[in-house]
Amino acid sequence: MKKQMKWLLAALALAALATPAFAVTADMTGTLAVRGIMTNNFDANDDAQDHGKFMDQRFRLFTSVAANENVKAVLGLEVDNVIGRTDKAGASTTYTVAGTVPAPTTPGTITIPGAAAGKDLGAMGTDKTAALEIKHLYLDFKIPSLGANVKAGSQPFNFGRGMVINDDAAGLVFTMPCPAIPDNKLELSWIKTSEATSASGEDDGDFYGAKYAMKVAGIGVAPYAGYYTAGVGALTKSETDAAFFGVDVDGKAGPFGYALTAIYNNWNNATTDGSSLSLYGKGTMAMGDTTLSLEAARMGDDKNGGNSMSLAQNAATGPVVNVSEITTGGMYTSNSSGVANIGGAATLYTTNWLYVKAGVVQKLSDSMKVSAYLAHIAQAEDSSPTTDAKTIGQEIDAYFDYTIVPGLGFNVMAAYLLADDDISATGNADNAYKLATSLNYKF
Repeated sequence: MKKQMKWLLAALALAALATPAFAVTADMTGTLAVRGIMTNNFDANDDAQDHGKFMDQRFRLFTSVAANENVKAVLGLEVDNVIGRTDKAGASTTYTVAGTVPAPTTPGTITIPGAAAGKDLGAMGTDKTAALEIKHLYLDFKIPSLGANVKAGSQPFNFGRGMVINDDAAGLVFTMPCPAIPDNKLELSWIKTSEATSASGEDDGDFYGAKYAMKVAGIGVAPYAGYYTAGVGALTKSETDAAFFGVDVDGKAGPFGYALTAIYNNWNNATTDGSSLSLYGKGTMAMGDTTLSLEAARMGDDKNGGNSMSLAQNAATGPVVNVSEITTGGMYTSNSSGVANIGGAATLYTTNWLYVKAGVVQKLSDSMKVSAYLAHIAQAEDSSPTTDAKTIGQEIDAYFDYTIVPGLGFNVMAAYLLADDDISATGNADNAYKLATSLNYKF
């Protein structure tokens, strides 16, 4: 028996020596946010009060498993949970804590802040379908001979500083540096927005993008072009097309920082077409423990609603368009916004609006800071040439942040919208407010 055991141990040793070394490394990060939110008068009409009070929470877990330095698998999971979503009869109620960016899709009307319907999320004490969301899942690998990087699968994707697309999307992103010029990088992307039916390829939706990022005298400059195409049905044979040509500029000069974006958009949606020029700019100035900011954006032609900006997704979710707490959601937006907004409808989502926003952030100590923002937000003319532009109003958002222990933060927010009469169809607009607090854990 001892002799047999010796032979077995020797065989295992030889097998170990013959097997190539294969070490797998894994990383794990994540966030957990527990929030309490209260809203009032989100219909912006003084004829009837409406209010909401509830808690929600979101857990995100991000893992990556690398076989070696050249390849890894990345998985992002998300769980949303809402407390207080049922009425006295136990029926489901609308989950709404945020307004919607004005979208001139119907002549003569305007989307009132808070009017957007919520998504079905995980409810307390019950098992809900799709309560666990695969946020993204993709391969991230290098091609050493080219110095290139490829991401294949469902992945975070941003195009045009989020003004065109800002969401998780399924596709390919190929990035390669320019060997002859330092700090220059070419990025090519393809995103599958929809596979509507197997009966006709004309119902498919695809987005193609090309971007070239470079440094010019220390300033980041990135010109890009994108093309979105989708069919609207095998019988109509009508195509939906949108082209985007833009440039992002980012830089610093002493205590000043700046970010600029310009996007020209030309689109055709069945029987209608249009074009627009969208602009975004933000400047910051750091003065010790104080940071001042001023930003402004115009999406589409603010004087002509027919020149709306089209988006390659069915909602505006990027950081540029998420302006404030009441009008567009802000930090305390509905957790339903985590649901993918790319694909689905073949009709282009168009938007046409503008804002100006000033802010200040004051550090009180290593563990505390306060911040406040004032934004003027307006909708441009609607699709109908007889409809005048509508002013949403002026919104004030204020925040207090406190670090309890490293990794765990506490936040309190208060927002107030000074609603303009234009926002209400009755002309009797009333102000809205929103209060919230959260515990935010990062690991």
